[in-house]
Amino acid sequence: MLEDYGEFVVPVDEDGCRSQKSLREVIDIWRSNDAKGRRLYVKDWHLALQLEKSDVRMEPFYTTPRIFADDWMNNYYLEKTDDDFRFVYMGPEGTFTRLHRDVYTSYSWSTNVVGRKRWWLFPPEVTQYITKPNGETIGDDNLLRDTGDAETVYATVEGWPNWPIAREKMIVVEQEEGESIFVPSGWYHQVLNLTFCISINHNWSNSHNFESMYHSMVEATRRVEDSIQDVKELLQKRSSQGGWEEEWHTIAQDLLKQDSGWDWSTLLAMVETNLKYPRELPPLIIRRDAQELGITEQVSCVKRNDLKMIPDRKFMVDKITPCITHFAQSEWGRSSRYGQLISRLESLLGNKDNRLT
Repeated sequence: MLEDYGEFVVPVDEDGCRSQKSLREVIDIWRSNDAKGRRLYVKDWHLALQLEKSDVRMEPFYTTPRIFADDWMNNYYLEKTDDDFRFVYMGPEGTFTRLHRDVYTSYSWSTNVVGRKRWWLFPPEVTQYITKPNGETIGDDNLLRDTGDAETVYATVEGWPNWPIAREKMIVVEQEEGESIFVPSGWYHQVLNLTFCISINHNWSNSHNFESMYHSMVEATRRVEDSIQDVKELLQKRSSQGGWEEEWHTIAQDLLKQDSGWDWSTLLAMVETNLKYPRELPPLIIRRDAQELGITEQVSCVKRNDLKMIPDRKFMVDKITPCITHFAQSEWGRSSRYGQLISRLESLLGNKDNRLT
């Protein structure tokens, strides 16, 4: 890592405080073995994107597993923006990622390249016991700078009487080197490095979990709007003749995007891009070299070519259309900024003659 990427600038987390350093500097701090080094965690490093943008010509350092490759988020971001949801994480024993749910209930997958991690995972049915209506979690009530051990520390946090219910449903997994883990849509999770770890992580989504993502956006939008009701009242008083709604919507959406990086335009444009330009999955590897397997005959992968990795268009349309219908009829969908986008989505979904609005 030092030889290939030492001069790359990486995002670093230290007890929740973010900064940027060269990877060489971070590794030097780790090697010094002082207390500060034990807290430094390289998180959300867009290494794949950096390599693609740089003048350095290197072979891709990994290939997305085929089962995770139907990825609407990264398809859209790589096609239309200068960002992505592909990350590298590196950190010593004891560094951790606080309890959270991935952006708008997206899926995630994580592969341990080096080291061993412990995961605490909470299914959606216990979300109400570990979060508050404003989005805060039980993890936000405790900095967890001591161990990062969710099960031990959360039992001591006051003001969360239903923690025992969540703990009953909690799943604890130890992830070994070379193993991959899939985190389903809407599952809160916390992750602790039990040894020095390097991992590759993606947030991703597709038509299967689009409905969950849509309703998560609805909740997030309402939460933002509730937090700035005083602004809405001021706009209404200032514009007694009406016409304040568009400005109100713009303010709320700007705040939503600042908070999460997404707004309604992002979500709808992601759908449009993936319906218009579906990305082909990487080819299946049906046979492996016999010498690598140490045997005298080739072996077929177990019917992997029979697995259908991308659903048919009818499935996608059935999943997406109710959400677009709901949005088009909502107060947000009536904003003038979305008219053309909704029209294009209607056409792609086959609803041009049966308008949603």
